[in-house]
Amino acid sequence: MYRTTIGIPTYNRAQWLSKAIDSALRQGPDVCVIVSDNASTDNTPDVVRGFSASGSRLLYIRQSSNRGGLANFQAVLAASNTPYFMWLGDDDWLDDGYESACVSLLESDPSYALVGGLARYYTSPAEAPIGEDILISLRQSDPADRVCGYYALVRENGIFYGLARRELWLRIGMQGTLGFDWTMCAAAAYAGKLETLQGVHVHRIVGGASSPAGLVKAHGLWGPGRRPEFHPLMLGGVIFRDITRLGLIGADMAVIDRIRLAFRASLAFLTARYGTLGSIPSRIRTHMALAAVAREELKIGAQLVARFDRARDVHGIAGGSQSDT
Repeated sequence: MYRTTIGIPTYNRAQWLSKAIDSALRQGPDVCVIVSDNASTDNTPDVVRGFSASGSRLLYIRQSSNRGGLANFQAVLAASNTPYFMWLGDDDWLDDGYESACVSLLESDPSYALVGGLARYYTSPAEAPIGEDILISLRQSDPADRVCGYYALVRENGIFYGLARRELWLRIGMQGTLGFDWTMCAAAAYAGKLETLQGVHVHRIVGGASSPAGLVKAHGLWGPGRRPEFHPLMLGGVIFRDITRLGLIGADMAVIDRIRLAFRASLAFLTARYGTLGSIPSRIRTHMALAAVAREELKIGAQLVARFDRARDVHGIAGGSQSDT
């Protein structure tokens, strides 16, 4: 019986998947790995077959058709049967000792619900890190205080790739809504303490579904919702809705107390991003002004290129291959 399952949902990331699987298996003999392949069209099956010597420690599931990212994340959790569980991105990797460090705290203090290493971010596995997530340490005795503290602190949400008891993730579930991973971590904070460990890291590639463009595509956002400056406002609304309606947070509270918590958590989130409520309009105007400047610079650049192209046509310059005579 293994202690921890590391679930890796994947789709067409064969060039990076090997690094993710290898780092997961290197966590030790108490760890097994489940890879759920969302009907990849590249050589993902060959990459997984390269780890055949791992035996029962590696389970490969290939979906018959692409079921979408959410279902693929759910698939690795559903296939697991160990006391502890964590997700790992198919282009991410872990430090050696990541799992044992997280388990150590979870087992020494059962009041902890979710423990993760500090996330480092990269544009490419071959490049140096471009930054780190912030440390999250939520040890308050009041569950509501932990939820509000989480929403005030969360940025890239690297803690989502931490370790938790499998039954907690099964109880919380996974919703196909904007910011669902934040809702899940907030629900974990309501259930117990959260902690980021500084001594071990999860290494993550930036972009993808969590980028502004990825959010627009994944959730079909339209109108103002397509603009990144409005995403925090939308997420503030999602936080309020999730607490008042989903029941993952504050299910044991009276309705009025849950509404109060929803207001507190939304306000904590928005204040952390915009400052006070009174400064929200000016922050948005500043962001939009900067975006307008960027668009104008691109327009001027396009005009200069067009002018050069016209001059080249007039003077007979062919793609820069001018004669020396």
